[in-house]
Amino acid sequence: RVASAYRPSGLSPFVPVADATFESDALQSRELGGRYASSDGRVSLGATAYLANWSHIQSDYLLPNGLIATRNSGTGQIFGIETRIKRVFGQVSLEAGLMLQHARLEKPEPGLIFPDEIRLPIVPGIKGHLIARYAVPVKTGSFDLVGQFNHIGRTQLSLDPALNRHTAARETIDLDARRIWNGWTVAVGATNVLNSHRNSFSFGNQFALTPLTQSTPLRPRTVYLSLGRSWH
Repeated sequence: RVASAYRPSGLSPFVPVADATFESDALQSRELGGRYASSDGRVSLGATAYLANWSHIQSDYLLPNGLIATRNSGTGQIFGIETRIKRVFGQVSLEAGLMLQHARLEKPEPGLIFPDEIRLPIVPGIKGHLIARYAVPVKTGSFDLVGQFNHIGRTQLSLDPALNRHTAARETIDLDARRIWNGWTVAVGATNVLNSHRNSFSFGNQFALTPLTQSTPLRPRTVYLSLGRSWH
């Protein structure tokens, strides 16, 4: 797959006229992947490698008065690989996925100075998940137990050093049990079982960004019960 996209140019308010205009940015991406599934359905594999070049990146930056403006920050590159494997053992299935990627600002726009090897915002270097499922066929339906582990690597908020905040890596575990019969579904489960308070985002109020440490913790451990009905 080969694709391209762009965002139109624009104007930033509250900045000097000479800095108010920002150009369009453009993205060109190339992907190559493959999938395999065994004839008995017990094994499935998938992998994708990708490369993207991002020119004249539009990004936000913090003004001295606490407002946010937009500018072109430079040229970046993203490349990585994403893999997935699933294996079925009778009533038990295991699925694992891993994504590794490099996302950096390679060349700043003229006149801008950034630290070396600055990451592109909100792009983790690693993501992974593991899903275990136990499915029991029963009369007029099924009974499923599912456990899922997710890992998201550390990220950062912005290309602007004044606005940039780091978000540490985080892990979550979710559990779900459900009984399905005759169009009815009863489910009980829990999200964020470990009750992690890790930060999931590092920005809330730009007017208090400089003197205060801001964070958005993960949603606390939540237990749910649901009842559903479907008609075909």
